[in-house]
Amino acid sequence: MDTNRRITHEPLPLARILDGRAADRRRPRWVGLTPPLNIQLCPPPIPEETQQWLAESAPHGPRCLITWSRKVSECADLLPRATEAPIIQSLERSWGMQPGSLNVDTTRNLIWLDRTMHHLFNRDFWALVRSLELLNAIQDFTLSQIGSAEKDRRKLLQIFPYEIRDYTFVQLKPCEEPYLCYDEHLQTFSTHRAPFLTLSPISCAQ
Repeated sequence: MDTNRRITHEPLPLARILDGRAADRRRPRWVGLTPPLNIQLCPPPIPEETQQWLAESAPHGPRCLITWSRKVSECADLLPRATEAPIIQSLERSWGMQPGSLNVDTTRNLIWLDRTMHHLFNRDFWALVRSLELLNAIQDFTLSQIGSAEKDRRKLLQIFPYEIRDYTFVQLKPCEEPYLCYDEHLQTFSTHRAPFLTLSPISCAQ
C-alpha cells in the first residue's frame, strides 16, 4: 500500500460534532418529538476522492482485508472520524505532531472491509494487534513524551516508520457465526470459527 498519499481537504470539524453531541444530551428522549435541529450531528462520509486513492494504492484493490471478499467493500477508518478533540490533541502531543496536523482522512488510516466485518469492527467485536514487543516499544515511547517540551518531542514516525507489518486478528466479543475467507481468485474459501486462531496473520502497511 502506498503510504505517502495525503488528503489536503479541510480537517474533520470536531468542534461541530461535539456541539451536536451536547445537543443530543439535551434533547427529549421521545424520538417522535425530537426537534430536527437537535438531532446529533454525525461526521461526514469519507470523501470519494479518498476512497478512490485507497482503492488504487491497496495491493489488491477494494477487497476486504480480512476475508478477501469483494462483495460490498466499504472504506473503514482505524482511528474513528468522530474521535473527540481532546483525544486527537493528546495523540498529537504524544506522537510529536504539530497541533491540528493529525488528519484521519489519509490512506494510512483507512482499510477495506466487507459490510459485515466493518459493522463488527465499529462495534469492537474484533481488532488487529501488532506484536507484543512492538506494542511495548510504542507504549514506552509515548510515555517518554509526557512532560517533554514541544521542541524536545520526537516524532513517532521517525522511530516507527510505516512499513508492511503482520497483525494478529483478535476476537474481543463472542461471535457464534463463522467467517468465510476467500483465496486470491475467489474460487475457494476456508471457514474459521471463534476464537479464530486459524486465521493467518494479516499483512498491511499501517
